[in-house]
Amino acid sequence: MKPRIGFVLEQALGHVAYGMSLRRTLSARKDIECEWLDVAFDDEGFGRVPIVGKSYFLRGNVRARTIIARAHRQRPLDALFMHTPMIGLLAMDYVSKIPTMLSLDATPLNYDELAKWYGHKTQSLPVERAKRFVHRAVMRRARRITTWSQWTKDSLVHHYGVAADAVVVIPPGTTLANFPDPKARAERRPGPMRILFVGGDFVRKGGDLLLDVFRRHLRASSELHLVTSADVPSGDGVRSTMG
Repeated sequence: MKPRIGFVLEQALGHVAYGMSLRRTLSARKDIECEWLDVAFDDEGFGRVPIVGKSYFLRGNVRARTIIARAHRQRPLDALFMHTPMIGLLAMDYVSKIPTMLSLDATPLNYDELAKWYGHKTQSLPVERAKRFVHRAVMRRARRITTWSQWTKDSLVHHYGVAADAVVVIPPGTTLANFPDPKARAERRPGPMRILFVGGDFVRKGGDLLLDVFRRHLRASSELHLVTSADVPSGDGVRSTMG
């Protein structure tokens, strides 16, 4: 019988694209059964739940535990692949009893190192120590961990006490098949050069710099199309879509 593997995947920003690549890559595998367990962070269903309904972090963890429990109850899972550990803090018992590989792009302490670029603030020392203790607990329960960079592996080993030989660095890359075949591209429509920017966090992704360059040097000959969560007014060659 083929092993049944639950893929527990964050559905936020670039993690969505990573999950899409995994699906595409594993769709042709005949030796495993993939159970896709997507974890969204919207507040649907939590409107009347105190504390949890207002917390992005808690909503994700409650959802992750719920869908893992449901899938395992329907038919036992032989293994879990969880991206990222942030959604596994309320499911540590499942991480312990089901062989689990954790996947992450950065540790919480990596994130703290870049706090000012993310608009992120660290909390009091006791709170930060508690956070590290809880994250360390779920990381040490995993059988294996894969990281996107050596930077993240080093943090797991030095900050969280994870054994170095339990961590494998696998950069996420991209799946070219997710993009249209250049040979199938239609002829370019007449008109100005069209520039597309896609990025949820507008400033951190450099959208403000692109917008400034466009307005200074490219506005007369180009169009700038923005897909972002930021509220950027359309007009004067700029077309903005919330996304």
